[in-house]
Amino acid sequence: MKKLSAIIIALALAGWARAGDIQYDVEYANPDGNPQVMDYRIPEGKGPFPALIFVHGGGWGGGDKEHPQEVQPILDPLYNGHIAWFTINYRTAPPYPYPGYVEDTEAAVQYVKKYAKQFNIDPNKVAIAGESAGGHIVDMVAVRATPDKPERHLAAVVAFYAPNDLVEDAFRRNQINPSVNGSFGFRSQVLNDQTVKILQDASPIAFVSPNLPPFLLVHGTADTSVDYPSSLIWKDDLDALGVPCELITIPMGVHVMGNWARLNPPQEAYKQQVVDWLNKQFAKIDEGGRTPAKLAPGTGSITKAMVAGWWKNVKGADNSGIYLMGDGAGNSLLAPECAVKWSYDPGTSLVHIDYPAGQGRDVPYAGSPDISQSNKDKITNAPGPDRANDAHGVRPKVGFYDFHYFPVQDIMISANGEIYKRQPKEAVDALLKAKWPNRKTDNLP
Repeated sequence: MKKLSAIIIALALAGWARAGDIQYDVEYANPDGNPQVMDYRIPEGKGPFPALIFVHGGGWGGGDKEHPQEVQPILDPLYNGHIAWFTINYRTAPPYPYPGYVEDTEAAVQYVKKYAKQFNIDPNKVAIAGESAGGHIVDMVAVRATPDKPERHLAAVVAFYAPNDLVEDAFRRNQINPSVNGSFGFRSQVLNDQTVKILQDASPIAFVSPNLPPFLLVHGTADTSVDYPSSLIWKDDLDALGVPCELITIPMGVHVMGNWARLNPPQEAYKQQVVDWLNKQFAKIDEGGRTPAKLAPGTGSITKAMVAGWWKNVKGADNSGIYLMGDGAGNSLLAPECAVKWSYDPGTSLVHIDYPAGQGRDVPYAGSPDISQSNKDKITNAPGPDRANDAHGVRPKVGFYDFHYFPVQDIMISANGEIYKRQPKEAVDALLKAKWPNRKTDNLP
């Protein structure tokens, strides 16, 4: 029976995939009896063609694969660039909360790859793109496509104004985004221990790794729904781990690409730039693809290029008074020529840094509120001079450009690109004693 069903599907696909015609509402998945459908268009010609799966936005609770402002502007340029396109619908919240829409998109990737021959596309050249909430979804699909899941691997990712850190987004808004609330079924828009953990685990920025495919980011500087600096931060994080990433900036561009044609002057050059970038990534696959950076032989300085070789092996015990060590060059943006005590609270996904006296402030990860101190803590951008005098009960905010912490890799990267890993106090003392024989180490934090 299964073999017969496969033959029927294959024959149907052969009939559907008429070159040049748009095919509508083809079912690609049926989770729990909820059919999910896609539209697609295959270029005319010999093929097999590269393909892009596009994921619409809509705050995780709305939108559509045929949306004239969110989806349509990029489809004709893709087709004219000899790239097959697929646009999908997916389960939306609140009836179907996270991670349903991510799982549906993963199913779409696997479906397109499985029937690549019938679609006349190259399964090794399947990229994915999304805008707004769809951008968050495609980024999550990318970080979840780990080496043990080759059926989900992507040739490239294009993210239009994508929210990648849901905790920081809540901090910026002074509350959890109402759309996020609906997506996760939260009863309150106030961050607490539980919601911080959930949002962190659903944030692509927490799972960045050297194994990711190339990224293209497209974002307008006047976007008030997903702020432009969030794409700068995401690019910094990808750059730091050696993941190819480019950014197209739309001057004064507001949210939703369909609005960019109405700017003065109109901004539409991004369409061809996206197509050209995708074709460049597809061409690299023909040339053998991207080779991840490897750990340099021997010991010594840890550099960005080395991260791929050691990030899986630096796990440390949480809340154990471990220390943050620099890249071997003896300097640190956070505390020059000094080790810094670092603890990680897995219950809140917060990192706490204790600076030596006079060298900084004790701050939580990424400027998030220090919710571990009191349930009465509020989300605010108004820091006090110190904890005792801070009427808001929130530690002073340190921006993303001071440091980034990646829970999965258990590493931290400073603003100037230095990479840190955890070390026990004994190792810190030995390193400092070797570098500065006359320096006392018994007063380390």
